Amino acid sequence: MRACWLLRSYRHWAGDDLLGLVSDDDAIRARALFDAPFAVLAHDTRPDPLCIYANAAALTAFELRLADAPGFATSRTVEPAARNGRRAALARADKAGLLRGYSGVRVSTAGRRFEIHDGRIWTVLDDVGRRVGQAAAFRSRSG
Repeated sequence: MRACWLLRSYRHWAGDDLLGLVSDDDAIRARALFDAPFAVLAHDTRPDPLCIYANAAALTAFELRLADAPGFATSRTVEPAARNGRRAALARADKAGLLRGYSGVRVSTAGRRFEIHDGRIWTVLDDVGRRVGQAAAFRSRSG
């Protein structure tokens, strides 16, 4: 997943910059996204989506190694009882392009539960405007 797709798509749907950066240099923006103080995770368009991007904060929150992130089923981040709610939020974000104010409980790969808040979910578009996935940005706290 190209980080620039996540950032350009967010700007497309939200009308502002996710990172508040002035630079248009894709390499600088990609590094800033990876090092952002909030988690950013993206998945593809499969029925049971697989992770296609995770920044450092998301890797930490989900206790996931960078090498293990590609192909990680993002549905595993939610307890079974909450999966319908997650699917509904993803569907709302898909329909609108962007969903703000999302919150909930997530589970790391080690089984640690944590709360996410200030969540934003948006549709990721590639360079020609094709839908290639969804991304989420959020802050978290241990629960």
